[in-house]
Amino acid sequence: MEPGNSPVHGAGEMLVVDVHIGHLRRKLAEDPGHYLDTVHGVRWRMTVR
Repeated sequence: MEPGNSPVHGAGEMLVVDVHIGHLRRKLAEDPGHYLDTVHGVRWRMTVR
């Protein structure tokens, strides 16, 4: 089963998001362009879901 198709959303997914945001904050200091591309990708995935 692919991670994106799991019927279980919620706590585990939020934990992943929190970890990802921490990673993005570090990346923002190094490479703002990467940060903006990633934020756009996250918004797109949330919309599609």
